[in-house]
Amino acid sequence: MFKMRQIIAVVALFISLTAAKNHSFKADFNGKWVIDIAKSDFGVKTPETGAAAKMKIIQSKTEVSFDRIFHNVPVPSRETLKLDGTELEIKQDNYSVKRTLQQSGDGFTLTVNSRYHMTPEYDESWDYTRVETYVLATDGKSLLLTRISTLPDGNQEVVKAHYDRVK
Repeated sequence: MFKMRQIIAVVALFISLTAAKNHSFKADFNGKWVIDIAKSDFGVKTPETGAAAKMKIIQSKTEVSFDRIFHNVPVPSRETLKLDGTELEIKQDNYSVKRTLQQSGDGFTLTVNSRYHMTPEYDESWDYTRVETYVLATDGKSLLLTRISTLPDGNQEVVKAHYDRVK
């Protein structure tokens, strides 16, 4: 009987340690990320136009900043979005964009919703939407960005960019 209790205690300890290990990693997007072109799918885009070559993500309790470096573009782009869903509006000469950010309950997914309004100088204006979903691997070592752009004609462009964390 004593031997049976020991076995049960060991099994219970093993299960609790395994469960704790599987759930001990807290979602942390902070860090530098580099694209893995071989693991990515750019759809109709090229690697140069489909996704940023490198990213730096800075996450606090209230906001997330995305610093993106694109192929052949010397200046990084930076955008900071609030985790409370506050809309960010950017206006340029011939377009405007409104963006919001949401984080999943488990913290491992960030979703950026964007609405673009284009006003070309010699053409009719048009709109399109984009949903970017950043999913952090449970080990925190990789990140999958899925970007779905819905064009005015209803067609969708899908890009799936795989990023690895840089130490």
